Amino acid sequence: MASYYVASVRYHGTRIREKQKMMILLLFLCGTFLPVCSSHIRSIIEYIDEDGRQAVIDAADRASINFGGSGKGIVVDAGQFNFLAADLMENDIPRLRSNPHIRSVEPDVYPIFHAVPFDNSGIAEDAGGNYDNENQSSRKHKRRKLAEAIPTAVTMIQADLLSQGPDPPLVCIADSGYALGHPDLPQPPLVSGTDMELPNGRLLRWNQDISGHGTESAGMIAAIEGNGVGLRGASPGVTLHITRGLDDDKRSTVSQMLLSVQQCVDAGARIINLSLGCPCYDDGPGGSCWSSRCYSQDVERYFASVAAKGIMLIAAAGNQGDEVSFYPASYPVVISAGAANRHLKKFGQSNINDQVELMGLGFAVRVLSVKNTTEYELDAVASGTSVATSAVVASAALLWSHFPDCNSTHIRTALGRTAI
Repeated sequence: MASYYVASVRYHGTRIREKQKMMILLLFLCGTFLPVCSSHIRSIIEYIDEDGRQAVIDAADRASINFGGSGKGIVVDAGQFNFLAADLMENDIPRLRSNPHIRSVEPDVYPIFHAVPFDNSGIAEDAGGNYDNENQSSRKHKRRKLAEAIPTAVTMIQADLLSQGPDPPLVCIADSGYALGHPDLPQPPLVSGTDMELPNGRLLRWNQDISGHGTESAGMIAAIEGNGVGLRGASPGVTLHITRGLDDDKRSTVSQMLLSVQQCVDAGARIINLSLGCPCYDDGPGGSCWSSRCYSQDVERYFASVAAKGIMLIAAAGNQGDEVSFYPASYPVVISAGAANRHLKKFGQSNINDQVELMGLGFAVRVLSVKNTTEYELDAVASGTSVATSAVVASAALLWSHFPDCNSTHIRTALGRTAI
């Protein structure tokens, strides 16, 4: 026993000495090659002029080189609005913040998620096509064997009484993708899209939708009319562009959201559907909106720049059932869309605050969806401000198609003044 104990001490002591040597060597490397020991941080940068832009590009290039390709360099280039998102070395961020040619540098975060964080258990369909909350059901999706139906969400906004105008605007849906093979959704050339590469190199395809969230939005807006199956959209015939504002798990980062919006802008969209966001309860400095980065002055200025180009931004107000702010919907230039029930009252889980401007049906809404990558739903059920947002988007698209010379402010005003 004694010899074993001595041997153990000697072995343990050797390991300790080895660790000490490794620590000394690591400290030497960090002192000699500081970038090797620095981490890269994805950041949102607003620059003032070309000198500021070049400083960010140079810093992003350094990060990409020093991290052997794990840093992606510039990940979002919204040059027309003086915004970049980039992977930067930690020790470069203070230098950029002190650069007089740069307005601000903020860290990217992972707070963005879809606006429907609940299921639809307990929503049942009776024989007349109405929905109630009495027959408890564990199924979210329910097939109908009837021919094409017109959802209440469409008739509630009287979209079934107005055909598509001669000049429909391009609508961009920044969401979880699009089930391109769905039999009741438009096919090219009425739909196009832009893929997105994530920081880990994984490619998100615009024409795939694992969760079905983006497909629900697309169906509410543009489900095919007159094909005898599924549902009729509120603005059938409108042209869609799809970007990946959400990952397959319906989550995202600020930079991914901004890139998806910028892709919409680059595609020429006039209306952008954002059924996603981040809730926060205290808008003041130091409050949760600031600490969680749900609110961002950079992002607010970015959206203001997009809106100044005449692009209409419509986003979900969120489903916390409270007066909580939900960004990006709560930015002033964005139309915040809440959810109502079929009695024209606020849906219980819809947020309501001074930024909520319009509402669409958001309880037990009949939608298109997916079961998996090869099977599709022709008549599913969804609730929340995500699908309500798409009803508002469809209303704007339908109205704008008849008055193409109007600008986004005209359409926004008309929607507000004619809402029930």
